[in-house]
Amino acid sequence: MNIYRHNIVPLILLLGLLLPAEVYSQLASQTGDPVKELQNKMTELRKQVVNQLHLTSAQREELSKVQTDREQNQYMLLQQLQAIKKAMKMELMSTSLNKKRMQNLHNESKRLLNTLMDIHFESLVTVREILQPNQIVTLQREFEKVSVYLTAAPVFPLPVNQQKALE
Repeated sequence: MNIYRHNIVPLILLLGLLLPAEVYSQLASQTGDPVKELQNKMTELRKQVVNQLHLTSAQREELSKVQTDREQNQYMLLQQLQAIKKAMKMELMSTSLNKKRMQNLHNESKRLLNTLMDIHFESLVTVREILQPNQIVTLQREFEKVSVYLTAAPVFPLPVNQQKALE
């Protein structure tokens, strides 16, 4: 099992680029804020997984610092991405399109997304360095259990005939 596969999906969900259709529809029927509900579910699942690791107080402290640092860095980058998205939207809505400005905004957006991926990757490696081998095995086993919540669905619904063929 590749642990990185399971950790990338929450990042994608965080960025708002992909929300599994099944999760969204299920949450939308239960609450007015499906994203908040999904965040709460992910927090609950994370706590369950961490409890199974039997971490020492030193490990808890180190992991907490890694998480805090990652979240602060990601938050700043996500704010920048939001500003770029707004600028691109304004540019697209203007009467004359400045293609060079749009390209620059697009390039900056890609750079920020790559930085987000780097931050995520570095935090995964750091977590692996903090955990003991038996804890890594437990972590992988627990991620298998919760992976049902992390499975991505197609971004666009399939045509009805293709959906039926998959059933």
